[in-house]
Amino acid sequence: MGGAVPIFDWREATDAQLAMKFGILNALYLSDPAGDDGRRIVPDTMSPVNNWRVIFSKLEGKNYPLLPDRYFIFPTDEDPYNSIEITERLDAVPR
Repeated sequence: MGGAVPIFDWREATDAQLAMKFGILNALYLSDPAGDDGRRIVPDTMSPVNNWRVIFSKLEGKNYPLLPDRYFIFPTDEDPYNSIEITERLDAVPR
């Protein structure tokens, strides 16, 4: 019964596995989905790093520029401080 759980190496993940790992429900309700100039202030795809920039831009009437959406993995649960950027690979996956 039981046994050791195999260690999953995220460097070997498929595109579908990465899309699932980074797919989140990111729901923001803003009273007006467009800014003063009529452009959408919430991009269709946006990583959580920009949530507060969008919220404070709307609440304060300022324009905080969005940061680049970047994605990182760590190889295994046993190696959490060795982050590897996978932005280009994840951007190639349709979401």
